[in-house]
Amino acid sequence: MKSFQKLFMLSHLVILFYLKQLLRSLYEDKVIYYDFENLCWAWDSSHLHSINISDNSILDIVIRNLKTLPQAALEIIKLASCLGNQFSHSLLSIVTSNSAAEVAELMWPILQSGYVIPLSERYKMPLTFFARF
Repeated sequence: MKSFQKLFMLSHLVILFYLKQLLRSLYEDKVIYYDFENLCWAWDSSHLHSINISDNSILDIVIRNLKTLPQAALEIIKLASCLGNQFSHSLLSIVTSNSAAEVAELMWPILQSGYVIPLSERYKMPLTFFARF
């Protein structure tokens, strides 16, 4: 793959990440909401116009959204970040001295928020396996 293609793909991912974080922030602030009566998304125009979107840098939005995560999830993501941009569930379990089920439970809000992207469907295994008992 040529370098400009890689750059294009990276910029596309960054834009999608920013949009997801921005929309999540607007949703949590009740600026945008789902109108169940009309079965469509709606927004508070006056509130939306009062927000200067350019003031919401991606870093500000990410920090704000990270603060909504449980403290235990923040601690585990700090340790995971020390392992690099890819890490295994089993290694994270060893590093944190937690069981596979505990690591899966702690990682769940992080996965839901999109801060960690699983490389396979295997991340679901500990939750599935331990939920049976």
